[in-house]
Amino acid sequence: MKTKTINKQTYIVGMGLILLLFLIMACNKNEINAQDDTVLLREISENPSYISLPLLETTWTLIGFANEKSNRIKLAVPNDDNCYTLIFGDNGSIKGHTSTNIAGGKYYLDNKSTINIISFGPETYINEIFDGKAFIDAVNNVFSYQITQKGLVLKYQKDKHMLFKPIE
Repeated sequence: MKTKTINKQTYIVGMGLILLLFLIMACNKNEINAQDDTVLLREISENPSYISLPLLETTWTLIGFANEKSNRIKLAVPNDDNCYTLIFGDNGSIKGHTSTNIAGGKYYLDNKSTINIISFGPETYINEIFDGKAFIDAVNNVFSYQITQKGLVLKYQKDKHMLFKPIE
């Protein structure tokens, strides 16, 4: 008799722990989804005047990281005109800001759409937060650019690009 009571108690406690585990996993999933601030690319407003802007000497601020397969863009965090900026100088230099640092580097334009980022990184050394590291990594992998009605597109993987708007 005693064995059956222990087995029932063990069974009830085990089922309770499994239920608790499922609840914890569900809460964590909701937290992750809440942090995954993505929108459809078509929801990003267009401005026909962007097309006439030059790549060089325009201050560009990151809107987000786009996935061309899903047609979604993860909006940059924090969303601030002082974060994630780039200015391409006519002398081959890049300057700007990450999430917390002043940044700089070098680039080379091969033709009207091919760009080679030679180097890009922080020039001050405060710990990167939010999308800071992802921004630096993506910029260092950029291989092409295009200026569209949505802004500056910097392609850094086959199906991924960063989208920037000019700071006006």
